[in-house]
Amino acid sequence: MAFALTEWSQQEIHIVGLSGIEGFTVAKFLFDRGVRNLVLHDFENLADFKRTFLLLHLYLSRPERKRALDDLLEWPVKFCFGTEYLAGIAAADRIFLGQNWFAYPANQALEPIKASAPAKFYQMLDLYLQTFPGKVIGVTGTNGKSTTVDLIAKMLHAAGKTVWYGGNERSKEQSLLRLEQAQKDDYLVLEVSNRHLKFGLKQSPQIAVITNVTPNHIPDHGSFEAYAAAKQRILEHQDADDYLVLNADDSVSSAWATQAKASIHWFATATDVHGGHVRNGQLSVGNEAILPLGCLCNCSVQFIANAAAAVTVAHLCGIASPVIATVLREYQMLPGRCEQVAVKHGVKYIYDIKSTVPQATVAALQSFTEPVVLIAGGEDKGVDYALMAGEIQAKVKWLILLPGTATAKLLVCLRALQWDRLEMVEGLPLAFIQAAAKAEAADVVLLSPGAAGFYSAFIEGKTGFRKLVDAI
Repeated sequence: MAFALTEWSQQEIHIVGLSGIEGFTVAKFLFDRGVRNLVLHDFENLADFKRTFLLLHLYLSRPERKRALDDLLEWPVKFCFGTEYLAGIAAADRIFLGQNWFAYPANQALEPIKASAPAKFYQMLDLYLQTFPGKVIGVTGTNGKSTTVDLIAKMLHAAGKTVWYGGNERSKEQSLLRLEQAQKDDYLVLEVSNRHLKFGLKQSPQIAVITNVTPNHIPDHGSFEAYAAAKQRILEHQDADDYLVLNADDSVSSAWATQAKASIHWFATATDVHGGHVRNGQLSVGNEAILPLGCLCNCSVQFIANAAAAVTVAHLCGIASPVIATVLREYQMLPGRCEQVAVKHGVKYIYDIKSTVPQATVAALQSFTEPVVLIAGGEDKGVDYALMAGEIQAKVKWLILLPGTATAKLLVCLRALQWDRLEMVEGLPLAFIQAAAKAEAADVVLLSPGAAGFYSAFIEGKTGFRKLVDAI
């Protein structure tokens, strides 16, 4: 491995946010490799820390979580809980933070330290990039990251490659803890979030993929320009031996080709490029047709773009077209992404909870030719809702909105279009009653929020989407 832990063993390493997936994974990674000069921080007191730890690490069974927690608290390292949080951190040689560290008021004390000594700050993603002995593929973008990562990983696996995964999925163990088993011919596929890139990377993936860049997470970054600049950081440390895969249809990220040092490879749905693209109703690469669009499990523009990006990467990795075609033909959408949960009385019920920005809901709407009853709403991310309002006007039979700041913005846009086939409800059970009343056989009931916070506000507990569908 290129990463020399021998150097780190002589330094004091602080890890902030121990209860979280990233904090615990980094701590265990270092501890398992003999690093003992660790200082582990969590702002909760010990009792609350224990409860939070047991709630978060869902990739482990409940007994496994309990054993992991008990083992952790027996480590011969220093713990700083509650009132001791961040004690002595200014003297640290290296500091690990979770990607969302800036969202916690207790971490404001870290800002001046990070401003004066940014080189000493690390995140879990740096360990992936610096320790993996094979080829790293990093995927970022506003929409389609998870699906593109999943498609690439499945194509590599189908070609007989050993594939490792790293990302934001709470229900999966991070591959970082098992990377000592990785070989130089293996592949690591990383889902890289805007918060990873806001933090900044110390190394770029050899193959970097940018699906698209549209307004999102504006409060976290301060402006769309700052958000886009964060996304661009994925290519910051690439060189001429690396590859950058860009969307020719995306005006923001495609402009970065002129600043890139890596070899540029394009994908598109509306532009004829050498990489993955659409030609004569076929998903193609170069001059070779892979398979007809009608064979895909989802024909939205967003999914076709995701597939085109994955095809481009697979082609770069030398995967044969028949293997790629088989994966695409057999692919099933990830949970929560235009996932058909049931058909009741001839009505399809589609769960698209991962669409938390207007562009994603627009893509979901475009994937259906049937009349749609849309359930949406939630909290604003500082984005514009005019595009979503226009698509609702064109495609939606009836709109059911739940409360939130994004809902208020969408209503303004819909009123400007003089479109009023909608109603407001306070909770998901009533939304389902109204949706079932409005939907007829061959219609679609689509839950696609187009905003943040919908899951935590309306779906947790007994009012889950699937249970409500089953009750119809």
